[in-house]
Amino acid sequence: MMPTNRKYTAEVFKQKLPRRHSRGCIAIPELRVGCGYAGGAERSIDLWVIEANATKGCTATSYEIKVSRSDFLKNVQQPLKQRGARLFSDQFFFVTPPGLLKPEEIPDWAGLLEPQEPHFWGNWPTFKTVVPAPIRSKDGPSWPLVVSLLRRQPIIVPDVPEYEVEEASNTDAF
Repeated sequence: MMPTNRKYTAEVFKQKLPRRHSRGCIAIPELRVGCGYAGGAERSIDLWVIEANATKGCTATSYEIKVSRSDFLKNVQQPLKQRGARLFSDQFFFVTPPGLLKPEEIPDWAGLLEPQEPHFWGNWPTFKTVVPAPIRSKDGPSWPLVVSLLRRQPIIVPDVPEYEVEEASNTDAF
């Protein structure tokens, strides 16, 4: 059961989702798929994460966060909205609060993740895979996507958990 003082929001999901990936991954919230405003370039990916590791194939995952059912229903009626996210990712997931969506509502090209209590609120949150996302080979990045990437401030999952960094900074160097 979720504590009453905590709420599932898009911002909370954007902070917690990168922890599903390896340390050192690069996560970019609100990544636009283009650099202009014509032809759908203004569309953005809620959260895009790439494994910064060539041995893992630099796999990329797109997350579309939905905290309301009506937003999801409106979104799936516009399948081109996720076209860029799907092109530049190996997997695509919808992320929702628990029980918001039924597995059969998820398009065949997407997966569904939900936070798993009580671990979700810790340093290394867990997510339940309700519907697995199919794995595909992403397209190479377009130049407009590269420009958009260069304009963004990434979130990099630290190589050391936060509590270890805090402990290290609290010790004397002598």
